[in-house]
Amino acid sequence: MHLPCPIPALSFREAKMKSVIGVLLIAACVFSKDPQPRSQDVSHKGAAACNSPYIPIGGRCLIIESVRKGTWSGMREMCQMLNGDLVKINTMEIMGGIVEHIRDNGNKDHSFWVGASDAGHEGSWTWTDGTPVAMGAPLWEQCTSRQPDGGSDQNCAMMSAWSCLHLTDVKCDSLNFGICEAH
Repeated sequence: MHLPCPIPALSFREAKMKSVIGVLLIAACVFSKDPQPRSQDVSHKGAAACNSPYIPIGGRCLIIESVRKGTWSGMREMCQMLNGDLVKINTMEIMGGIVEHIRDNGNKDHSFWVGASDAGHEGSWTWTDGTPVAMGAPLWEQCTSRQPDGGSDQNCAMMSAWSCLHLTDVKCDSLNFGICEAH
């Protein structure tokens, strides 16, 4: 059987990851109405042009993984395998777009890893690209607790379901969903 779009060969390490994203890519190829590979997908005017499997959200190309959970480093590795990294939330447009997408798709009860951490430099939060993370509201949860508040054992940030998708710091080995941003 010939699939309507190419499936990349996987290394042993990639195959071992058993990424749900790979399954979704295959499903997208099999069930695609378009017989040609789709290199770009734009869902609305003014949106970023995104290579599959990324979709435009908040002016960027993202994957909001809501099927498979992993640790912060495990989800980051999955994003890197897809030529991206955990998302950098540095504008209200991107934060609002993510929150809207999560709520519109029935995932408001899920928590999602983002690319912020203070591992190795306690109290100095940075994105995976090394730029500083803005502290306080509106990004971090401030109502029930002043986040980040976890000290030296909570070094990774997630958009938390219990704080209306504001950032909270948690242990990096917790299992959560993740949000990837294309490079």
